[in-house]
Amino acid sequence: MNTIKPNTSSRSKSRIATRPNYQESFMVRELGQKRLRHFSTLISKAGHMGNPKTIHDIRVASRRVQQILDYLYPAPRPPAVRRLRSRLRRSRRILGKLRDYDVFIAAIDKRLKSKRLAQRQAWTAIHDRLKQRRIKLMKKARERFDKEDIPGLCTQLNSLLNNGDLQFDAAKSPPLRPEAIVIALKRLWQDLSDEAAESLRKPRPVNIHGVRIKAKRLRYLLEVAEELGNPHAEMPLVWLRRLQQQLGDWHDLEVQEKILLNMNSRRPVLNAALKDNSLSDLLDNMHAVKTDIERTYLQMIDNNREWARLQIWMSKHLDPAMF
Repeated sequence: MNTIKPNTSSRSKSRIATRPNYQESFMVRELGQKRLRHFSTLISKAGHMGNPKTIHDIRVASRRVQQILDYLYPAPRPPAVRRLRSRLRRSRRILGKLRDYDVFIAAIDKRLKSKRLAQRQAWTAIHDRLKQRRIKLMKKARERFDKEDIPGLCTQLNSLLNNGDLQFDAAKSPPLRPEAIVIALKRLWQDLSDEAAESLRKPRPVNIHGVRIKAKRLRYLLEVAEELGNPHAEMPLVWLRRLQQQLGDWHDLEVQEKILLNMNSRRPVLNAALKDNSLSDLLDNMHAVKTDIERTYLQMIDNNREWARLQIWMSKHLDPAMF
């Protein structure tokens, strides 16, 4: 890695970023390279798209690399950084449908292991259709993945994180401000708070999904702060992970309902040997579970002590007057 010359006149005033500007930048880039190496290793296994864990790990790793870019190059970003960021997002979106099917198949596998499963024949029929559909999706994903040239993307990202040339002079790009992570966290927290308030007023799927996305972005940036040595990030991370688990389960059911309805609109999922109302019963049961999760989520943020604690934490640790 190229050495970044010290700028002793610039000192961080925050508990989040407690090092000089140049040192903070160096450490974030070093963390970015570590994450990029992990992402590159997973990409080398991308040919094995039959493995659900590989698909999931690639998507998570791409988000973690993207968060480093967002930290080093806050908006407005240089055009070359915007292009790299877009390619990272496309790389995981290519795998998005595969991941949805993997989660659904795994959920049915778990159901089928139960000896007391009702409507076993119906669930088995759905499972078989999902497996057939996944094979077709995997072929398309491989073709699109090859066109994206992800190994080439990793090479360019490595050059950027090494502060090398990448169609623009990195030395002339906006320097990393000592308070950059505090500013970014404050913005993401405000986004999450606004989205959560809107979901309380109107608990519609689009608003609940918005909370899920905003919470994920805040969590990933807090994880950067934690890996840089901030001891204060543990409390909000514990709560955000629990929130994400709830909303992740909710989102899986939301997607699975759509997959079932879409498959059935093309060709009936259940044959005539099964009861006509089997699919409706399954969908009703899934919707009931999803409604319970929504209720639990709303309780987590409506007059909840832990939500109040998180608000106090953010107010204390993201207030510049405290640094």
